[in-house]
Amino acid sequence: MFSLEAVIIAGMVAERVMDVSERSDIIIEIFAAIVLLAVISRYSYIEGVVASIIAGHGPFSGISSLTVNVSRAGEGSARISYNQSALEGYALRLINKDREEYGLLPVSLSNTTSGQQHAESMLSHSYFSHWDLRGMKPYMRYTLLGGNGSVSENIAYETAMRCLADVCTGALNPNQSLQEMEYSMMYNDTLCCNNGHRKNILDPNHNRVSIGIAYNGSTMYFVEDFIDSYIIWSNGTPAYSNTGEVYLSGILPRTYSLSQVYVSYDPPLQNYTKANVPGGPYGYGAEIAGVASSSSYYFQGIHTIVADRYSYSGNSFDVRFSIENLVGQYGAGEYTIVTLLNNTGLEGANRTFVGATYTLFLNSSGAVVIPEHA
Repeated sequence: MFSLEAVIIAGMVAERVMDVSERSDIIIEIFAAIVLLAVISRYSYIEGVVASIIAGHGPFSGISSLTVNVSRAGEGSARISYNQSALEGYALRLINKDREEYGLLPVSLSNTTSGQQHAESMLSHSYFSHWDLRGMKPYMRYTLLGGNGSVSENIAYETAMRCLADVCTGALNPNQSLQEMEYSMMYNDTLCCNNGHRKNILDPNHNRVSIGIAYNGSTMYFVEDFIDSYIIWSNGTPAYSNTGEVYLSGILPRTYSLSQVYVSYDPPLQNYTKANVPGGPYGYGAEIAGVASSSSYYFQGIHTIVADRYSYSGNSFDVRFSIENLVGQYGAGEYTIVTLLNNTGLEGANRTFVGATYTLFLNSSGAVVIPEHA
C-alpha cells in the first residue's frame, strides 16, 4: 500500500532521473497517474517495481508498451502489456542455441497457438500442470487448435510475487526469467523430472515449436510445445465420420516411412480446480487397439483392428478403419489416433517416433462433441 507522501517522493525521484538521463516523458506520465490514483484511494497498489521503470532495467526493459492498472487490494491484479513477439523470438533463440550445441537442427515457430493458450490459462487461473482445468492434455488441445502433427510439452514458471497482508508486490525481468527457465529445463532437470524436459528440447525429430509466454509483471509462465510435423495430409484427412470411420491419407518426406497406427483412450473430460488439477508427466492414455493391414497381423494384449484400406506406395499412404466397436465397448471419451513414423536417417531410440496425433472427443453414440477451452 502506498502512502501519498511516498508516491510523491517517487515522482520527484523519477523527475530527477529524467533530468539526468533525458528519458521519455512517458515515465512522468506514469507517475502522475500513480499520484492521482493514490489520492483517489489510499488502498490502491501497483504490482511491480517502480525503481525498475526509472532505471530502465528489470521487467520493463525492452518492452514496447506499458499499461498499469491500479485496483483496490483483492479486486484484481495489475497488468502490463509487452512485446509478445520479441519475447517469443528470444525464447526461440534460447531453444535453438541449446539444440545447436548438441549438433541438432533448429526448430521454427509453429502457427499453432497451443503453447500460448495454455500459458494464458495457467496464469489466469493460477495453476501449474500439463492438464488444463477442463481436463485436457497437450495433444487434445493441439488437435482442437488445428494441429495435425504431434506435440510434446514442456512447462515452467517463475514468480517474484511477495505478499504482506493484502499488498502483493514483486517484478521479474522477462528475458532473464526465460533464460533461467530454459537453463533449468536443460541442466537442473534430473531430480525433478528424470531429464524429461531436456530430452524434449534435444529430440532430433522436433522441427517446430509453439511457444507460450504469459506474464503479468511478477509471474511468468513459459510453455514449449515441441512439434513433429512431417506429414503432408491429403484428401481432407485426418478425418472422422459419425459412422465410426477414421481416414488417414498423406505424403511423407523421402527418408520417412509409416510404422504403425494405434488408438489410445482417455475417459471423458472432467473439470478441475487449481487445487486438484493433476501434476507430473502425462501420456497418451491407455493404448487399446492397433490397426493392422490384414487379418494375418495381430496385436498382443490390445484389440486388433483390421483396416478397410491400408495402402503404402512410395512415400504415400492411405489408411481407413473403423473404431465403432471400440466406442461400443469403452463408451464416451477421448479417442486419440496415434501415427508412428520411421526416420531412416536416424539410429537408435529416436528412429521410430510419434509423427501425428488426432484426438476425437466422442459421446457414447460415437458422435463428436467439441469441448470448450479452459
